[in-house]
Amino acid sequence: MKIAINHTRFASTGGVERYLYNLVNHLLAAGHEIHYYCYKWEPFSHPRLFFHRVPYIKGIRFLKILSFAFFSKIMLQKENFDLILGFGKTYYQDIYRDGTGCLKEYQKYSLPVIKNPIRRFFRKISLYQQVIQAIETRRYKPGNFKKIIANSQFVKNQILNRYNLSPEQVEVVYSGSDCKRFTPDNRVKHRGKIREQFGINCDDFLILFVGNDFMRKGLDILLKAVFHLLKVCPHLKALIVGKDRHEKKFKNLALSLGIENKTIFAGHYSDTPSLYAAADIFVLPSRFDPFPNVVLEAMASGLPVIVTEMSGAFEIVDGCGLVVKNPESETELASKLEALMDGKLRFKMGINARKKAEFLSWDIHMERMLSIYKEVYEKKLKTSV
Repeated sequence: MKIAINHTRFASTGGVERYLYNLVNHLLAAGHEIHYYCYKWEPFSHPRLFFHRVPYIKGIRFLKILSFAFFSKIMLQKENFDLILGFGKTYYQDIYRDGTGCLKEYQKYSLPVIKNPIRRFFRKISLYQQVIQAIETRRYKPGNFKKIIANSQFVKNQILNRYNLSPEQVEVVYSGSDCKRFTPDNRVKHRGKIREQFGINCDDFLILFVGNDFMRKGLDILLKAVFHLLKVCPHLKALIVGKDRHEKKFKNLALSLGIENKTIFAGHYSDTPSLYAAADIFVLPSRFDPFPNVVLEAMASGLPVIVTEMSGAFEIVDGCGLVVKNPESETELASKLEALMDGKLRFKMGINARKKAEFLSWDIHMERMLSIYKEVYEKKLKTSV
């Protein structure tokens, strides 16, 4: 097929960007022709991949996203594609993949975090928030899509609760797991090297956290849980990987708790497979997370995981890890962490995690996606006759 992808960036790093990078590679391998509409892309050469630069208004945040959505629609309408796939803040496509959830649901988390009521009020009514909501509302109007793909039931429920769509219009397809790159075999290659690099002893119990936006991902709760756990596990350490402009605030929290020598802030780290190899468990106590791909990476690496009920990943971790009901409770998180200090339980859940990740591999993911693409394409042909 001749397929257009509508998204702002093409890159190998970032949540949706990394998903799209893998998707493009799999679609090209399957013989499809890809036209990528964006304003920025990494160098990537392939005879069936074509980039189209979409103009946008620079400098003002809300105008940037609004202008990209508008101009990408204008450009796509001029061409004849078998399918148009939309991602991010777009409203013109045949199939839209929602990997972020609805704005109003996100605001339930994000607005209470702002303690100043005046700032909270102006954030809620800001033009940026209004534009995002306007694009979202337009996207889900009848006629503006043929199929919605949600990356978790968590996201599907949000869409159905806020928009007048039938359940059949929204399909849940979990992200694909790269079981070749992320594998338990990496432990032999990288475990000792990574621990030595970060000053972690071989007998230390290592918790791994990977993610940006530390407050949304619940890093403060994890740091407090580590403080509680030191009484039962003095050889505990937490490796924190990711970037956040408020990182100093979290380092100060670790300092105030007296656990600064138990926490390692590694910043951005590109070789993530080696990090999973060095860890004993993976923890992401998110306050709001539609479906974090890092959980799948950890599971593919054979790690038991801990997530919260406010993360779409909790739908797939049964038998592979533990779920925290209250994302604000450091004591509940500490109790889950303590439970996974049992080596036998950890080993059993690690085996189950790898099996589940294989069941959610990229090959299986693509089989599902291609069947949906084919279904929508055939419906388009019938309606165009």
